[in-house]
Amino acid sequence: MKTKLGVDLGQSGVKLVGEAGMVQFSSMAALIGNTSVDAPMPGRRVKRPMIVSGEKIGEMFVGHGAHRWGVPVENFDFSRLAGVTPEMHAIFYGALTEYQRKYGRFEDVVEVVIGLPIQMLTGDNKEKYVRQVKGWVGGEHHWMANGDNFGAIITQVGLLPQATGAVVDYAFDMQGNAISEEHNKALTKENATLWIGSSTVELQVTQREEDTKRFNGGAPLGVRWLHNQVDPNGLYSFGEFDEMVRTNDLPDGMDIQPFLSPWSTQIFGFTSRKWNEAYQRFYRIFVGGGGSIPLKNELLAHFNGKIIFASDPIMSIARGLYKAALRVK
Repeated sequence: MKTKLGVDLGQSGVKLVGEAGMVQFSSMAALIGNTSVDAPMPGRRVKRPMIVSGEKIGEMFVGHGAHRWGVPVENFDFSRLAGVTPEMHAIFYGALTEYQRKYGRFEDVVEVVIGLPIQMLTGDNKEKYVRQVKGWVGGEHHWMANGDNFGAIITQVGLLPQATGAVVDYAFDMQGNAISEEHNKALTKENATLWIGSSTVELQVTQREEDTKRFNGGAPLGVRWLHNQVDPNGLYSFGEFDEMVRTNDLPDGMDIQPFLSPWSTQIFGFTSRKWNEAYQRFYRIFVGGGGSIPLKNELLAHFNGKIIFASDPIMSIARGLYKAALRVK
């Protein structure tokens, strides 16, 4: 029986959602180099990150803790999502490994719908990015994770703007059916999505299946902007910083609170350039992404009750992409 997956290739984490369940896998990769890959000494509670290896990727630490064990590999250019660099393959394989460990091996082919930043699906490079992403994700994959063999045959790759997943998640249940008449209005009326991710802030306005393109766009104002302000000397990799923010475990002397107002000012400046006062015509503004969590109060105050926060700001896009995959026959 074929497996359908919604895949959010986030710069903080790869999120997978299928019928069996969901996985969030940290988008950290590190070169092993001369680092010992042996398990920690007895009595220590440190868990070694997953080691993924394959013909096209060599051998890498991936997932939570990878940047503490090896040499961090971070590339925030769109070429990473396009599969040009090997660490994205390794992270994707790590996420697929985690999914199969939790829910069982893939018994048949896999079909995926992938969410990408809207900049990759518009503009002069659209055709190149679409070709590259479908090229590296589709096909037959074989790799090893911690010495065990894994594989996946991906026969169909659909692509959608990441922000689309939020609206679909709101409108449909996990069987692909409309949740309610009220929720279904999100598909018929003009709605906006504001997604504050790791690298970018994404804006998309849709009515039915048609974009109001002049209101769409993206800007490099995601959580990485915050990282650059809080840690200007780069003492921590972005992956390390992101995990510390999520777990509220920042070191002494590193505080995000003084930077939330300037960050929101940057974001609202971007939304104003794209929307101006037109946001008042939108039926709803769907908001999510990891960056929306610390900015919740600022967002509520700015948009005057128009906002619907994603019930799960981290997994909502991947859930919506899975629901979209269910509707693809």
